[in-house]
Amino acid sequence: MKKVLIVDDDPDMRMYYRSVLEELDIEFTEAEDGEIGLECLKEKKPDLILLDIMMPKKSGLLVFHEIQINPECKDIPVIIISGVSKVTGFDMNYYLHSEIYKKNKEKMTGKEWKPPVAYLEKPIKPKDLLDAVVKVLGF
Repeated sequence: MKKVLIVDDDPDMRMYYRSVLEELDIEFTEAEDGEIGLECLKEKKPDLILLDIMMPKKSGLLVFHEIQINPECKDIPVIIISGVSKVTGFDMNYYLHSEIYKKNKEKMTGKEWKPPVAYLEKPIKPKDLLDAVVKVLGF
C-alpha cells in the first residue's frame, strides 16, 4: 500500500483529495500546516506528498525547501497544489522549474535541487489530480 501525505490547511481540500484518490490503494496522512507536515513526514515516510503553498505557521515553499535539503526526504516526490497561479500574475510552476531558481537554491544549500514532480492549480479537476498521482506512484 502506498502512503500519501496531504499537507493543506483547508480541511475541505484534504477531504476532496482523499475522495478523488480513494479508488487507489493508498494510506493517507494529513497535516493542517507546514510544521505538522514536516513532523508527519519524518514519522510516516510517505511515497508522495501533496503540498499546498499558502499555509499558516510554515508555508509550503519552506516545507518544500526543508524536504529538498534533508537527505532522508529529498527523494520523496512532491506535487504542489496551490491557488497561486498565472491568474494572480505569478506563474509559480515556471518559477519552481526555472534554472535561475534551481541555481540559486543549489548555491544557497550546496545541494542538488529538484523541482516538484508536478504543479497543479486550484481549483483542481479530479482527473488532473488522479492522473498526476497515478503517474508518480506507478499505479
